[in-house]
Amino acid sequence: MKPQLPRIESAVPRTLRAQLETAKAVRTLTAPNGDDPLRQRRAEIAAIRQDLEALAARFRGPSRRLRR
Repeated sequence: MKPQLPRIESAVPRTLRAQLETAKAVRTLTAPNGDDPLRQRRAEIAAIRQDLEALAARFRGPSRRLRR
């Protein structure tokens, strides 16, 4: 019986060009500056949430006074 080959080795071409493309893709995905836009967007969302919470707190005070 013939032993089964690992899937990873059989799925990746052994050509130099394919290896270089794979290395480039890995570098692109793991680049430290690659997630800066994502961090910036998350910071913007957090700032908007804080503003909304502060605005809601300002409206809660007078509405409670009116209920009494």
